[in-house]
Amino acid sequence: MKRLKQLLEKEHSKKQKDIITSEILKNHIPISALIELIQNDNGIYAQRGAYVITGIHDTDKNLLAPYTMDLWKCIHPKNHPSIPRAVYRYLADIKIPKELDGEIFELGTKAFVNKRTTIAVKAHIMKILTNLAVKYPELKAEVIFLINQQLKGNSSGYKSAAKKELKRLL
Repeated sequence: MKRLKQLLEKEHSKKQKDIITSEILKNHIPISALIELIQNDNGIYAQRGAYVITGIHDTDKNLLAPYTMDLWKCIHPKNHPSIPRAVYRYLADIKIPKELDGEIFELGTKAFVNKRTTIAVKAHIMKILTNLAVKYPELKAEVIFLINQQLKGNSSGYKSAAKKELKRLL
């Protein structure tokens, strides 16, 4: 844990994220230590640790699979915005465990309609909700409604993601 903290303190950069990711991939630092720092939501450790999660996700998302439940529990409204962004990004790219489907749909929907949720996070949540609606067709109408409800006046990034997800649902 001490080594991980030292690396996280050094700087916030892509280069440093890649160094830490490499250390984790070589099993020099356990993923569980990174998850623990993120769960504690302790300032720069949580923020920079979330960035490392994206590095692991981009390299081999399967390494995060044993920690899916722990990562999901890291999402709180008061957390640094990098945490939900990294976790929702990961969840959008995996097959969500069945036991989390309902909770993720419910809380994801609340975050999706929240005006304070960033476009990047909304795009990831939109993909998650679409994935769940494909899995559970009875949710399709609700997800289509939610996506369409926010189309007017939203960014081109949102509209592009919405077009892609609506195509999957229709």
